[in-house]
Amino acid sequence: MPMVNAGFVYSLMGDYESAEEMFNKALSIEPDHETALTNIALLYGERGDNEMAAQYFRRLLEVSDKNALAAYNLAVLLSQNKLGEAVELSRKAMY
Repeated sequence: MPMVNAGFVYSLMGDYESAEEMFNKALSIEPDHETALTNIALLYGERGDNEMAAQYFRRLLEVSDKNALAAYNLAVLLSQNKLGEAVELSRKAMY
């Protein structure tokens, strides 16, 4: 999807606002687009917005419950203050 690709390029250039806009446009067209969900979650994490990052990683796990990368990244975010849930997700990422 061209908007996801554009968002990725914007994020590499450090233009996070444009990247966010592109990922959101992609998700408005295809709400379950796994790459868009992954990239926007990583973008929010990079910007320090862990709540939004966690929200998108959770959404990604709803779409793809076997997504080890999403489970791992969410576990890392949660380990900062929700250790029990983080351990459960870490186990899910390994199996």
